[in-house]
Amino acid sequence: MHTPSLNLFFISIPLIVFIIKSILSQDYTDFELILVNDNSTDNSLEICNKFQSIDSRIIIINNPQNIGLDKTRFEGIKIAKGDFITFVDSDDWIAPHCLKKMINIATLYNTDLVIGNIKQVAINGLIKIQYYNCSQYSNRIISHDEIMKDYYISFFGYNILPCNAYAKLYRTSILKNSDIKPKGYKFGEDIMFNIKVFPLLKSMYIINDTLYYYRIGSGFT
Repeated sequence: MHTPSLNLFFISIPLIVFIIKSILSQDYTDFELILVNDNSTDNSLEICNKFQSIDSRIIIINNPQNIGLDKTRFEGIKIAKGDFITFVDSDDWIAPHCLKKMINIATLYNTDLVIGNIKQVAINGLIKIQYYNCSQYSNRIISHDEIMKDYYISFFGYNILPCNAYAKLYRTSILKNSDIKPKGYKFGEDIMFNIKVFPLLKSMYIINDTLYYYRIGSGFT
């Protein structure tokens, strides 16, 4: 059986059709898309099933009860078979070249984490400013020692880098480390996730290209 090189996770709520299409239309195609339905009360599961019926790359996890974003994310990680994992939040989308650019960098430089740039998009579709401007840190390999000395501080209030889990490509073997576990946090789960992950990185690479579109003004995930 062919093992894909990448897994993607998506927590399903409204806007799901547009977001799934942004993933399935990527110019990089060798991936599994894990759709995690966290006991939704709308027709998200029905939509997921319809997409699965026409695309064999899709795997669906249907939580029997709502367990929240933190624990739901790890339901997907458990079954991931790809070499790398990236996350897409429930009302965002990714650029058509997002996966190819991140995979190419991770493969070329054998790095454990690739970070892409983010742009905010208002609910009316207007593109806002870049979420973080990482240009001064981008387009070079950042070693473990430099990560811990200069970048780890981002998780403690001095935000050199975005602290989110999305717009990042992680090496799967690191996320499957026994020390990386869900805590069930109701907020701040991305920061706590990366606090555990970053000390395990041998290196990372930041791409200054906009790869992820973060939708604002639509309420909480």
